[in-house]
Amino acid sequence: MKSFQDSLGEKGSHRFLVPVYAGLGNAILKTPFFRELKSMYPNSKIDVLADSEYGVALLLSKSDLIDEIITLPRGLGLFSTIKFFLKNAGKYDASIIGFDSQNWKIYLGTLIARIPIRIGHI
Repeated sequence: MKSFQDSLGEKGSHRFLVPVYAGLGNAILKTPFFRELKSMYPNSKIDVLADSEYGVALLLSKSDLIDEIITLPRGLGLFSTIKFFLKNAGKYDASIIGFDSQNWKIYLGTLIARIPIRIGHI
C-alpha cells in the first residue's frame, strides 16, 4: 500500500479538501494538523468544508493556514449535496476526513468529486 506522500508525489502544488464538521474545540485541535500539512506541502491549497452552525467557518477563516472555507450545511438534502460535489469535481488531489467529520454524504461526495486520494476512518 502506498503512503500518503508516495501517492501525492512531489511536494508541488496540491489541493486538499478537509471537512470540519464539529464544534470549535475539534476545529482548534486540528490546527497542528493544518500547520504540518502546510509545512509538508508549502505550495498547497487547503480548503475546509464546514457547517455554518457551530462557528467553525468563522474561526478558521482567520487562519493563514486555510485558503478557503466552503460552507456546506449539515442538513442539506442529498440532491443539493451531490450537486455541490459535482460542481467541484476534479478540483482536489486529496480529501482528509477526520473522525469528527464522518458522514456518509461526505464520503459519497469525495467519490462524486473524483478526489483520487481519500483518507478517513472506516
